[in-house]
Amino acid sequence: DSEDVEAYGGDAGLAAEELSLSLDRRRKRDEEVDLLRSRTLPLSAFLLHSVLDGTGRWMEDFVDDAVAKLGGEEEARAALRVLLLDDDDDAMGDDGAEGDSLVRPRREETPLTPEYWHRAAVGVASTVASDPSSGLLDAFGEDDRRRLLEAAAESAVRLLVRTRG
Repeated sequence: DSEDVEAYGGDAGLAAEELSLSLDRRRKRDEEVDLLRSRTLPLSAFLLHSVLDGTGRWMEDFVDDAVAKLGGEEEARAALRVLLLDDDDDAMGDDGAEGDSLVRPRREETPLTPEYWHRAAVGVASTVASDPSSGLLDAFGEDDRRRLLEAAAESAVRLLVRTRG
């Protein structure tokens, strides 16, 4: 560009050299950003999954302890339902029908239910894999993808046991 050449006092060689250095810096920065993404995004996803799934397991223990302390299974579950579940039919904007997604909370699930947390843990893997244009999945190596899928599968099994058991 003639303006670039004029900016360097008419020295086209200097302008080309500066442009080359600028492109090299940009390429190096892009490589650094890609490396940073490949290290931090998988770690962040695993950490988030661990917190969500761990909270779900803690809530399972809480519910099981409460059932044991409240007496019979049916009475305890009824009491817990009143205490833990949201009565607002529009709370989750979902009809709660069988066959719901493993990712979207059902309307009767609140943060006080284990199912809510296990479903959110499964949602981490779904979010990573759902939009190829986001580049999230590209930040995960093959081993990280496998580990995330295995972790999500374990959460899905816990969720299915809670909702179907």
